[in-house]
Amino acid sequence: MAGLRRRWRLAVFLFTGAGLAAWLAWEWHLPVYPGPWQTGPQSELDDTIRAHNLKGCSRYQYRQNAQNSIEYLVYCTTEGQSWQGYLMLPGLQKIVAGPFPPDPTLQ
Repeated sequence: MAGLRRRWRLAVFLFTGAGLAAWLAWEWHLPVYPGPWQTGPQSELDDTIRAHNLKGCSRYQYRQNAQNSIEYLVYCTTEGQSWQGYLMLPGLQKIVAGPFPPDPTLQ
């Protein structure tokens, strides 16, 4: 019984955390990563995506952090339907957070 209770608490924690992360993923970036979304190729982003072997990232849109120019919010897709977001430091070839759920402002 104790094991079941522990699993239930973990599930509630993860579910609540996932919900909060989903909300934060598209709410918090608006003032920090101002639009519009950029779609042109960016070689450092391409290198970071390749270095991390991200699947489903053949096409991407990105915004640069207005306060920290080395950080980018990048949303990737393959077919244009399913998007996933990542915070990247392309100059260092690092992904610092993600994947995030789709952003409603993507085109």
